[in-house]
Amino acid sequence: MKRRLLITAVAVLALSLAAYGTLAYLTGSVTAHNVITAGNVRIELLDQTVSDNERVKFPKAGLKVMPGTEASKEVSVKNLASESWVRVKLVKEINLANEAQLLSDATDPVTLSLENMGSGPNQWTLGDDGYYYYNSPLAKDAETSKLFTKVTFGTGMGNEYQNAKLIIQVYAEAVQTANNPIPAGGNVTDVQGWPATQV
Repeated sequence: MKRRLLITAVAVLALSLAAYGTLAYLTGSVTAHNVITAGNVRIELLDQTVSDNERVKFPKAGLKVMPGTEASKEVSVKNLASESWVRVKLVKEINLANEAQLLSDATDPVTLSLENMGSGPNQWTLGDDGYYYYNSPLAKDAETSKLFTKVTFGTGMGNEYQNAKLIIQVYAEAVQTANNPIPAGGNVTDVQGWPATQV
């Protein structure tokens, strides 16, 4: 992975699918690469699931899933340092017969529940660059609202997904809010200072 100028955190969600109608596994792991700048920008990507009505870290061993079902998968960002702006990018790819393929909207069998989308405070805005921007400055020790909370697997996932692996990469970035306001007449997607090389 390319090194970021400010801060980058990555979560990877992997799904191994067996034959249609058979048991599959939803697995995930989080790797955070934090670079502290002079503004002391530092975030943590939270990757959780709800099990027995309790929110826990997403298990490394994964969750058992089947086509046509939903799995609990909650992604949010926590700020560990100075007040910051936060954005997240989601990249999906599927490995069919050992060949990686980026998923298009037309062929994507997996849906993420993007419930907190909107222009209000504590919501997310999808920018033209494909990033989801958190509309509110994130104070130290605060957590964003969940970007998504569920992963739904389509009922039409047939034999072509046998032994396939679905990967959802979650990239989180932050820049300081100090001397970095939303430009007059603009919105959060116009904030400056993000890494020059985008995902």
